Amino acid sequence: MDAQSRSQRVLSIVESAGELPQAQRAAYVQSACAGDEQLAAEVSELLALDDGDPDPLPSDARGFIDRFRRELDNATRHAAVRVRHTELLEHLLADLRRHGARIDRFEIKQRLGRGGMGEVFRALDRLLRRDVALKRVRASDGSSEAPDPGKQIRFLQEAQVVAQLDHPNIPTVHELGIDDHGRLFFTMPLVAGESLAQMLASLPHGARRWEQPRILEGLLRAAQALAHAHERGVIHRDLKPANLMLGRFGSMQVMDWGIARVVDEERAREVLYGPQSDPAVTSDLSHASQSDPAFETVAGSALGTPSYMSPEQALCDRTRIGPATDVYSLGAILYEVLTGAPAYTHAADGSGEPSLEEILERVRSGPPTPVAKFAPEAPAELVAICERAMQRKPDRRFASAQAMARDLEAYLSGRVVRSYERGVWPEMRKWVRRNRGLAGSIAAALLVAVLGATGIVRLRARSAVEAREKQTQMLRLTAREEVEALERKVASLWPARPALLPALEEWRSQALALFGRLSDLERYRAELETKAQRSSDGEWNFSNPDDASLQRQLDETIARLRQFKDPELGPMYGNTRAFGPGVVRRMAWAQAEQERAKNPTFERIWAEARASVATSPRYGGVRLVTDGDLLPLGENPRTGLWEFALLTSGTPPASASGGWSQERETGLVFVLIPGSLATVGSQREDPGGTHWFEHTAKKEQPPHAVLLAPYYLSKYELTHAQWERIAGYTAGSIDDPKGTLPVESVNWNEAGRVLAYVDLVLPTEAQWEHAARGGTSTPWWTGSDATDLFLRENVSWRGLAAEVESSFEAKHGPVPDLESAPVPVDEGLENPFGMVQMLGNVLEWCRDSYGAYD
Repeated sequence: MDAQSRSQRVLSIVESAGELPQAQRAAYVQSACAGDEQLAAEVSELLALDDGDPDPLPSDARGFIDRFRRELDNATRHAAVRVRHTELLEHLLADLRRHGARIDRFEIKQRLGRGGMGEVFRALDRLLRRDVALKRVRASDGSSEAPDPGKQIRFLQEAQVVAQLDHPNIPTVHELGIDDHGRLFFTMPLVAGESLAQMLASLPHGARRWEQPRILEGLLRAAQALAHAHERGVIHRDLKPANLMLGRFGSMQVMDWGIARVVDEERAREVLYGPQSDPAVTSDLSHASQSDPAFETVAGSALGTPSYMSPEQALCDRTRIGPATDVYSLGAILYEVLTGAPAYTHAADGSGEPSLEEILERVRSGPPTPVAKFAPEAPAELVAICERAMQRKPDRRFASAQAMARDLEAYLSGRVVRSYERGVWPEMRKWVRRNRGLAGSIAAALLVAVLGATGIVRLRARSAVEAREKQTQMLRLTAREEVEALERKVASLWPARPALLPALEEWRSQALALFGRLSDLERYRAELETKAQRSSDGEWNFSNPDDASLQRQLDETIARLRQFKDPELGPMYGNTRAFGPGVVRRMAWAQAEQERAKNPTFERIWAEARASVATSPRYGGVRLVTDGDLLPLGENPRTGLWEFALLTSGTPPASASGGWSQERETGLVFVLIPGSLATVGSQREDPGGTHWFEHTAKKEQPPHAVLLAPYYLSKYELTHAQWERIAGYTAGSIDDPKGTLPVESVNWNEAGRVLAYVDLVLPTEAQWEHAARGGTSTPWWTGSDATDLFLRENVSWRGLAAEVESSFEAKHGPVPDLESAPVPVDEGLENPFGMVQMLGNVLEWCRDSYGAYD
């Protein structure tokens, strides 16, 4: 039995066993596995996912999470992919033999380089009489035989991906062909020059500053080339000095796209297999050819050069690899240019160079040694560019390769580098440096016109002091206004969905630039305080009231600016009532949703959910759209209604007897309530009538019909832990160490504002009442007798009418000492819609404005 058939048999046994009660499963597994102990062990391991659930769980009602946990193992998938690779490659090679370039057209002269997948030669094109670079796939063992199909497919992908890019700093593909041994090859222009690695190795460290403009110009062009590739959905993933070719006459080429990745699945399929390719046939091939080579191992480490590898590459975190990964590598190259050695290569004990494994572990563990330690003379602007590009978290780097290119271009042209500083005065200072002659002439003309011909030295000194004071006041006023503007803007950047990512990144960049001016403000304040005397109680006493006012305003601005980066109070990283979760956290939410939208498994889960809901008689053919915040969990086997996890509020729940387990880290679970012509409200006149309840307020009368479309409503009450994750601060007055009690003591305005952070709203009163009744026509989902609630919801009999207590005693016996304090949100029975504690535990807010209380 091959691996794929065996895996299918495992899944078949698991699904059949899952339909049996827990006590009968072991015997069935032993019988079905027919003495195959290894097979029985695999089945038992998968069945362990359902431990703790005593109820039989039919396979068609299992949550989609459990279903996809039991997908074929990677080895089986790769075995199937290799078969498909071989089949596809045979067709591709047949086409190339008929239409591709012939190897005998080229005269191979010398080998220029060699990598893990291919080797590059200088070759003469006999027809056009020109030298070209010929890259040919090589066998794993170095022989002349054709390499394995997977390597051929990846080599072909490199040629086809590069052919899609049209940029002067990315080499074009001339010809694609196959040699006599069945090895693929393609030709490119031959760049006359040297790689950046060769240039850096040949230059003494002290001489690098003379070549620095040329090197920076090359990095600028590389960043622009990558920006073009990123716009086309292509990530390089292997940037290093050896892959940047500097031509003799100023040209620059980004080379070796061998492990480039097309991030969009549909685009990748079109590039590699053509616009008419069948997604069902090519899906696994696309994933294998794109994802595998980036994470093959070299001595147990991720493929690539560790010193230029981003943390997400070193950690093999595919979900975070994107354009920011290439930005990090550009920053790492700049690090070597500035310090004279690649990042992380200095031995910890000074005994010698570390091994590749040691470097890789350092990349995983933390940032490199600051540039200033090895190159204190490095320009501050370049250091700022380097440090921003090499931030550990992708969302803290440049928003794009183009943004990094703009800063490099600004440095080379003598303009303000926005990663280092911003504002009117830096712009003016840079302008003066670029136009020294013109600036001097203007200053001299103004000085003569204003001061006259006598007393120039004395007046110039006084003018400089006045100008300095005006500059201080202007800086203070500008900074204060910008702080206030950013605080106003951050309050509007909700909900944290992918569409807001550009605005969030822009806000973050502006905040970082403003924070970079903090040292100037502190220096101006210190200069101002030299004019004052400090009393024993620490107060500053100024002789000039204007100075005292200026000092207070500077203090306020500095304090508010420092708060921006405060992990507890600031709008960038903090979590406060004033701002909610910080901008960086909002960006993480939005980016996670953006990544989920690209995940084929996530879309498969949603496709099945959409199909099931569309054909369900409970929902009347409603058509769902994929929501990147919601994960379909499957149909509730008791109610037949679909349930979903809100991923921005916590982790998906784990299966538990009677529902879902609610832990501190668990997020909200939503039920898709069917649409209905629902009767809401109540009456007092007819105790036998629909929705009768004696103690209702007048505003609930009379009962009336409301047409409700299908809607999502939280299955459980919002917990303290969920509130803290969404709001960014704690609320409520009850001690809740486990975080599973319902949040309380939050007002209506506060609830609406916090829910908007994750794109939620309070339910209308009609929606709440319809869900609380569970679709029944009685006052409560338990029936017409209020006492039945006591056994199903966390309600207290205290304070109710005496006849209610008497009714309970007549029906159930003595009234129990029911706890009036809240209980965990998942303690209680589900109503017919699967809702828990809708009528007990704590009061809930609705969206409707209730008006005066009766």
